Amino acid sequence: MLNVPEEVKGLSHPRIASAFITKKADENILILEMHPDMIDAHANHDLFDSYLNEVLMDLEELKRRAEEQAGSVDHIDIRRMH
Repeated sequence: MLNVPEEVKGLSHPRIASAFITKKADENILILEMHPDMIDAHANHDLFDSYLNEVLMDLEELKRRAEEQAGSVDHIDIRRMH
Protein backbone atom coordinates (compact mmCIF):
# COMPACT_ATOMS: atom_id res chain seq x y z
CA MET A 1 0.00 0.00 0.00
CA LEU A 2 1.30 3.43 -0.97
CA ASN A 3 1.51 5.79 1.99
CA VAL A 4 0.82 9.38 0.94
CA PRO A 5 1.79 12.06 3.48
CA GLU A 6 -1.13 14.09 4.83
CA GLU A 7 -0.63 17.86 5.09
CA VAL A 8 -0.97 19.37 8.56
CA LYS A 9 -2.99 22.52 7.99
CA GLY A 10 -2.69 25.64 10.10
CA LEU A 11 0.75 24.80 11.46
CA SER A 12 2.62 28.07 11.04
CA HIS A 13 6.16 29.01 11.96
CA PRO A 14 8.46 31.60 10.35
CA ARG A 15 10.98 28.90 9.36
CA ILE A 16 8.56 26.12 8.38
CA ALA A 17 7.21 26.05 4.80
CA SER A 18 5.05 22.94 5.18
CA ALA A 19 4.24 20.11 7.55
CA PHE A 20 3.06 16.58 6.83
CA ILE A 21 2.19 13.43 8.76
CA THR A 22 3.10 10.07 7.30
CA LYS A 23 3.13 6.53 8.60
CA LYS A 24 6.06 4.14 8.48
CA ALA A 25 5.49 0.74 10.03
CA ASP A 26 3.62 1.59 13.25
CA GLU A 27 5.07 5.09 13.62
CA ASN A 28 3.43 8.44 12.88
CA ILE A 29 6.12 10.74 11.51
CA LEU A 30 5.81 14.53 11.48
CA ILE A 31 7.77 15.97 8.55
CA LEU A 32 8.68 19.65 8.84
CA GLU A 33 10.02 21.25 5.66
CA MET A 34 12.02 24.40 6.24
CA HIS A 35 11.68 27.48 4.04
CA PRO A 36 13.98 27.77 1.01
CA ASP A 37 15.94 30.56 2.71
CA MET A 38 17.51 27.76 4.74
CA ILE A 39 19.37 26.64 1.62
CA ASP A 40 21.11 30.02 1.38
CA ALA A 41 21.81 29.90 5.09
CA HIS A 42 24.02 26.83 4.63
CA ALA A 43 26.70 29.15 3.25
CA ASN A 44 26.60 31.02 6.56
CA HIS A 45 26.82 28.49 9.40
CA ASP A 46 25.89 30.99 12.12
CA LEU A 47 22.73 31.96 10.25
CA PHE A 48 21.85 28.31 9.65
CA ASP A 49 22.35 27.54 13.35
CA SER A 50 20.08 30.41 14.38
CA TYR A 51 17.32 29.29 11.95
CA LEU A 52 17.52 25.70 13.14
CA ASN A 53 17.61 26.82 16.77
CA GLU A 54 14.34 28.73 16.26
CA VAL A 55 12.65 25.55 15.06
CA LEU A 56 14.13 23.42 17.84
CA MET A 57 13.02 25.89 20.50
CA ASP A 58 9.43 25.65 19.21
CA LEU A 59 9.47 21.93 18.44
CA GLU A 60 7.29 20.82 21.37
CA GLU A 61 4.62 23.37 20.44
CA LEU A 62 4.76 22.37 16.76
CA LYS A 63 4.42 18.72 17.74
CA ARG A 64 1.48 19.46 20.05
CA ARG A 65 -0.38 21.36 17.32
CA ALA A 66 0.23 18.56 14.81
CA GLU A 67 -1.03 15.99 17.32
CA GLU A 68 -4.24 17.98 17.80
CA GLN A 69 -4.95 17.43 14.11
CA ALA A 70 -3.47 14.06 13.31
CA GLY A 71 -3.07 12.13 16.55
CA SER A 72 0.08 10.92 18.24
CA VAL A 73 3.49 11.78 16.71
CA ASP A 74 6.25 9.24 17.32
CA HIS A 75 9.07 10.76 15.30
CA ILE A 76 9.91 14.16 13.77
CA ASP A 77 11.95 14.76 10.61
CA ILE A 78 13.20 18.27 9.84
CA ARG A 79 14.10 18.72 6.19
CA ARG A 80 15.04 21.47 3.78
CA MET A 81 12.61 22.14 0.95
CA HIS A 82 14.09 21.20 -2.41
